[in-house]
Amino acid sequence: MEKGLYGFIWRFSKGYQLIILCVTIASFPLLYYALELPKIIVNDALGSKPGSTPFPRNYLGFEFDQQEYLLALCALFLMLLLVNGAITMSLFIFKGITSERLLRRLRFLLFERIHLFPLTHFQKTSQGEVTSMITAEVEPFSQFFADAIELPLFQGGTMLTVLFFVFVQDPIMGLASIAVIPLQAFIIPKLQKKINLLAKERVVRIRGVAGRISEAVSGINDIHTHDTSAFSLADFTHHLSGIFKVRLRIYQNKAFLKFINNFLLKLTPLLFYSVGGILILEGNLDLGQLVAVLGAYSQLMNPWKELLRYYQRMMDAKIKYQQVTEQFDPADMIPGKLLLTDHPEIIPTLAEEVSLRNVSIADEDGVKSLDSITFDAAPGSRIALVAGGSGRDSLGHLLTRLIKPTQGRISVGSHDLTNMHESVIGRRVGYAGPDSYIFDGTIGYNVFYGLKHQPVTPPKDNDPQRIKDRKDAIAAGNSSHDIDADWVNYADAGVSDRDELFAWWHRALVAVEMEDFMYGRAMNMIIDPDRKPMLADNVVRARRRVQERIQLDTTLSDLIHPFDFEKYNVSATVGANLIFGEAVDEKFSINKLGNNEFVRDVLDDCELTDRFEEIGLQVAATLLDMFDGMSSDDPIFEQYSFVDDDSLQELKRIVALAKREGSATLMDDDRSQLISLTFQLVVERHRLGHIDDEMQLRILEARRKFRERLPEEYQKGVSYFDPEQFNARLPLRSNLIMGRVNAGRPQAEEKVDQILFDVLNELELTTEFILAAADFDVGIGGRRVPLVARQSIALLRSIVKRPEIMVINEALNAHDRATRNRIRGRIFELLPDTTIVWIDSEMPEANEFDQILVVRNGRIEERISDEAAIADEEQIVADSGTILNAEISALSQVPIFSEMDASQLKLLAFTSERLTYDQGQVLFVQGDIGDAAYVILDGSVDIIIGEGEEERVVNRLEENELVGDMALLSTKPRSATVRAATGITVLELKKELFLELLEGSPHVAAHIARVMSDRLYNMTEQFQVAA
Repeated sequence: MEKGLYGFIWRFSKGYQLIILCVTIASFPLLYYALELPKIIVNDALGSKPGSTPFPRNYLGFEFDQQEYLLALCALFLMLLLVNGAITMSLFIFKGITSERLLRRLRFLLFERIHLFPLTHFQKTSQGEVTSMITAEVEPFSQFFADAIELPLFQGGTMLTVLFFVFVQDPIMGLASIAVIPLQAFIIPKLQKKINLLAKERVVRIRGVAGRISEAVSGINDIHTHDTSAFSLADFTHHLSGIFKVRLRIYQNKAFLKFINNFLLKLTPLLFYSVGGILILEGNLDLGQLVAVLGAYSQLMNPWKELLRYYQRMMDAKIKYQQVTEQFDPADMIPGKLLLTDHPEIIPTLAEEVSLRNVSIADEDGVKSLDSITFDAAPGSRIALVAGGSGRDSLGHLLTRLIKPTQGRISVGSHDLTNMHESVIGRRVGYAGPDSYIFDGTIGYNVFYGLKHQPVTPPKDNDPQRIKDRKDAIAAGNSSHDIDADWVNYADAGVSDRDELFAWWHRALVAVEMEDFMYGRAMNMIIDPDRKPMLADNVVRARRRVQERIQLDTTLSDLIHPFDFEKYNVSATVGANLIFGEAVDEKFSINKLGNNEFVRDVLDDCELTDRFEEIGLQVAATLLDMFDGMSSDDPIFEQYSFVDDDSLQELKRIVALAKREGSATLMDDDRSQLISLTFQLVVERHRLGHIDDEMQLRILEARRKFRERLPEEYQKGVSYFDPEQFNARLPLRSNLIMGRVNAGRPQAEEKVDQILFDVLNELELTTEFILAAADFDVGIGGRRVPLVARQSIALLRSIVKRPEIMVINEALNAHDRATRNRIRGRIFELLPDTTIVWIDSEMPEANEFDQILVVRNGRIEERISDEAAIADEEQIVADSGTILNAEISALSQVPIFSEMDASQLKLLAFTSERLTYDQGQVLFVQGDIGDAAYVILDGSVDIIIGEGEEERVVNRLEENELVGDMALLSTKPRSATVRAATGITVLELKKELFLELLEGSPHVAAHIARVMSDRLYNMTEQFQVAA
């Protein structure tokens, strides 16, 4: 990126700027003649100058009298004005195109450089700051880009042309016209420099505010959880106050600058009147010259003002450009040749040995999160890395080249991973971790995101606008690739077409146990039959089978209220019953039917209007009785009120007006709102008694008239309920039953869902329905799906591209342990030839892996190659040096403490007491209030419930296990007695210190909550088995 603003402008718009310069220079002669003509008109055509040639006169063979001569000069003057105006307009448009292309290029370059930022830079720069710089902060450059070179030339040239004209008229008047310019040129830049410094400070402060806003949005849950809204607002006020003070000083300095500038500008006309008047009185200047000079001066000051303004904008732009480029030029950026250019023609295989040699990671202060890591992974092997804290994430990022080692070398076969092109890593290496992001889009978009490296085939149509857009993108230095091209590279996933890709995806869905989630989402989705015609046809086919199943079994006959044109459906709204369909046109949406003129005519014809208004008024009063004064955020309000808070307040006004002055006084809009409220009633759900059998029959009569009379132009505004057709406005579940589930039957929804599932299985349509959920929109950051699903989607993204190396870094920590173990085994089966590196904070089963490497304090302290090689932990820690080190090592083996870093473990061990108990001694008794837990360093203990003859041993705990841990987190009495089964040595952990450690480490607290949840689940499972 160019360091200087003008260097950037000249490099990327040189050709355009030269065109602008040539046109500008060519316009100066026309400007001069536009100044000269008024003098000729006054002195010559009007005859104000003594000794002028008498009329008639001959010009170019034509004879002109005085009046004709005057009109000819005026016409010529008008023509000059039109030509100058046309040139100015053309320049303005051309400059606008040039400036927008430059701005577009600058934004693209900045966004491109984000892709080159080292991962550590994102830890120091907030998302809000980067977003603000690319969007808001560079926006003012647009106008400056247009004027950067042309404006000083045009306005300076105009000014020189005018000054030349004035000096030609009279040198003394010329000197008078420039008398104050040196003074302005001296004073104004000094004041402007001060303003520019304040502007620079303002930009920095605004970025800080943007960062605070981003932080508040990201941490809104914690703000609410800890009731720190007042503190957050006070902090934001403090930052706004700083901006206010800076801006106030800017306004003060600008006001003074404007005052000085305007005062100096007013001095020049005074000089003209005094000096020019004296010259006229002495006969050294004629009136036409004075008029011409005054006219010229009016055009002289405008360029001078523009030049002064340009100087201010130029200084602002230079400062902003410097600030932006500095922010987008951090140290250790990824070289562009490894990311954006120099793509290899052939993507080499990485199905080779992965080797790490003396790899270390150190932060800016030299503190190492990894130290001298060395290991090898054979092709297709399974490696487990057991690590905690920052070391775990560093390992995952190293193996995917997201960060580079500060020392050592990582290689794959003969390839150096550090200098490997991203196009190789992106195709051959998969990664899923807690920092994997879910993009705004559909599930399918996110899953296949990892296959979108380069466009495979361009769009098939030759849309002229598409071609023009591509040319504009190239002219602005943007990407030449079309976003509407087919980007999914099937070959990278080892398939040949879309059908094979979806079949492979389905296998991956089964492996990560996401089928049920996808099926549930699909059943609630509305699909476009034009995009998925086969699915729509299959829904109608399955619907017939569902109807047959229900008709054959009388016990199932009342599970569904089918849509029947001759019957009122008590599970549907009044509005849906009237139009007997779902709205396509917004005019027929249920909450707007009261405003629909055609619907109102049908109601009038059926004498339902007044009754609907009465029902609406009664329903409004009922809603107010139940929900008035309740917060709209209240779950009860959200679940049971079918109007929002604003509508409820409007209904409150209508009800109050009707009670006070009578319903006859209501305005037509109020009546329409009451009718719309009636249309939203559901008989089975709301049970207010207003839509009785008689009313239902009258609504059926209105339905028939609605269908018969609906104008042709409105026919496509409603998607009718038709048992033989797919309804494009109903979810798949409702389409399959073409009706509504009977909410009055117990467990009706579960029974219907089971019928649907069985039918889809019989027809072999389940997979097709599951994959239909590919179009489900997950929202920004995947917020419309639960965390478990987000993690599964991120894992699927890597699986579908069949990587040769797969790094899974605690990618499933939201799943319970049993699920994680099952998914891991299925991934191993699904990708048999892939080298899989499983990074976790807990020790996995050794027989699943070729190697298990235990990383503590940044170093590999233990290597396990098979189950028999698991060494006795006591012996390992005994070799590590001191008793304290042994205690720290023991603590790190306890799952609940595995996320603590070395310093926390050391503090916990140092402040705990080392105790010994003889066989039979009691550590604590059931019913006691606990204030400590115990880590067993040596020996074993019995867990006992009951006492005396009812005493029963329910469990035995061995070395490196934790006992009494509930006392650390709960105030409840001890649930069991613990007795030494052998002579034991334990480490007593005090509750007070443990809670202090948790307060300073939310990450550790979250991990402990997960471990405790897993333990509770396992205990419940054991009780169920025992029962």
